[in-house]
Amino acid sequence: MSLGPLPSALLLPPGNLLIGGIAAVVLPWPRRARRAIHWLGRAALVLVLIMALPIVPTLMEIALQSRLRLEPPARDPPRAIVILSAEVRASAPGALEPAASVGPVTLQRVEAGARLARRTGLPILVTGGVVLPGTPPVGALMARELRTSFGLPARWIENRSKSTWQNAALSAPLLLAARIHSIYLVTDAGHMPRAIIAFRHAGIVATAAPVRLAVLPRHLLAALIPAPYALARSELEIHEAVGLLYYWLRARW
Repeated sequence: MSLGPLPSALLLPPGNLLIGGIAAVVLPWPRRARRAIHWLGRAALVLVLIMALPIVPTLMEIALQSRLRLEPPARDPPRAIVILSAEVRASAPGALEPAASVGPVTLQRVEAGARLARRTGLPILVTGGVVLPGTPPVGALMARELRTSFGLPARWIENRSKSTWQNAALSAPLLLAARIHSIYLVTDAGHMPRAIIAFRHAGIVATAAPVRLAVLPRHLLAALIPAPYALARSELEIHEAVGLLYYWLRARW
């Protein structure tokens, strides 16, 4: 499942709740339905406020990561590392950065994959197609980052995928051609469950190697104060939860 930024903002919380809540409170509804709609609008805005609490997306991420298998299977240990892409960052001419480079989330995944490769000595596959029109595939940018910043080569570069499902479907033939059926999968913890489903459906056993694992905040009071960034995190975790359900169903069709 791959929703663009605008459809995601309109269809998933908190965007749809915020739009619906404002519309319910502000628009001139018919008198008979006005009271009920106003109450629904207020409830939607309260839910937005709840999702703005930093503790909420943290709890959602902990729930998503709770069943990850971090230990590789003894009978078929991983023989490669697969790093999933995220975003690309573009730059205007004249900046120190190249015109297109990996974004912060992608860079974190590349760095984590490089650490794992140095520890295990396993070869690396990077996967990701064109994210921004006019820029190289993110897989190629990841390979460049691996080489220039971490001194490691990418043995395989998959550069046509447009979604996590395609990451798996297009990476699997490269791995299976090398008789590799078991991998370490590097991505964010919240993204990991549906990514594992996609690779399993493609015939690859994936051991989770998350960039980081969410923990409860040390200062609980601060996590109960609304913050704008928490809304973005909440939207991301809801997107992952919906995507997980979709991938679970798709793998069984």
